[in-house]
Amino acid sequence: MAAIQDVLGDAATDEILQAWADAYGVIANAFIGVEAEMYETTEKQEGGWADFKPFRIVRKIKESNVITSFYLSPQDGGMVPDFEPGQYVSVKVQIPGENNTHIRQYSLSEASGKPYYRISVKKEDGLAAKQPAGKVSVYLHDQTKEGDALWLSAPAGDFTLDQQDTRPVVLISGGVGLTPLLSMLNTLAATHPSRQVTFIHAAQNSDHHAFRKQVEELAEQHKQLSVYWCYERPTEVDQASAAFHKQGYIDLAWLQEVVPSPAASFYFCGPTPFMKSVNGALRDWGIPEADRHYEFFGPAGSL
Repeated sequence: MAAIQDVLGDAATDEILQAWADAYGVIANAFIGVEAEMYETTEKQEGGWADFKPFRIVRKIKESNVITSFYLSPQDGGMVPDFEPGQYVSVKVQIPGENNTHIRQYSLSEASGKPYYRISVKKEDGLAAKQPAGKVSVYLHDQTKEGDALWLSAPAGDFTLDQQDTRPVVLISGGVGLTPLLSMLNTLAATHPSRQVTFIHAAQNSDHHAFRKQVEELAEQHKQLSVYWCYERPTEVDQASAAFHKQGYIDLAWLQEVVPSPAASFYFCGPTPFMKSVNGALRDWGIPEADRHYEFFGPAGSL
């Protein structure tokens, strides 16, 4: 309530503060109820579970200088329940030397229907941003190995692909925000081969660009898929090899060049400044709010 008091000043009476608290409680309970329903749905599937379940790291693949993928299969050899493209799992770890367990959410970066879940994690070492390193991401990158166990929750989250929509779809990602969109892309390629897809990814440069080869191979196999890369600070090698389609940042003028039609459904994910910029460009283009779907990495916010 301190933030509300700062805004309202003397107008922040006990009655108003209580009204705000009641309103937040209603909203929080609504979201908790939706999340609980998602977990319950997954629990009832074949192979489903409640709370956390041990999974084994069957493969650990470095995708870029900062992103590593973890392929996870149930330690008990059981079934891997289906999930909606775009959903995430919570990962619980006990880091050696730490008194408490840590829980983090990571988007599933592969389509459903595999004998494993895949999460692709950016190592937040804190060096570039001059801030504390991410304990869990550093632990996963530096200390875990194939064969180790990670405890996973059932998939959840409402940032999901509308698979009943037959219109063209545009997927726009920045940095590690590509992970839920990659799940959507792989799903579209496998189960919606006639749906037109435009996949746009922004990265610092090729050193930080994960899954480039896989996405380009997918585009070669599916002619309805177009892919575009935007590099903020391309390397000399990137420049010499013309490894990107745009330098700098995604903007409206460029989106209008590469997206065939605004009559599409748009999904985007990445750092908050990136999403604010993309959302503003789409809004200026006249894309209805109902066709602009996004997810925050980190605390939820508003665009």
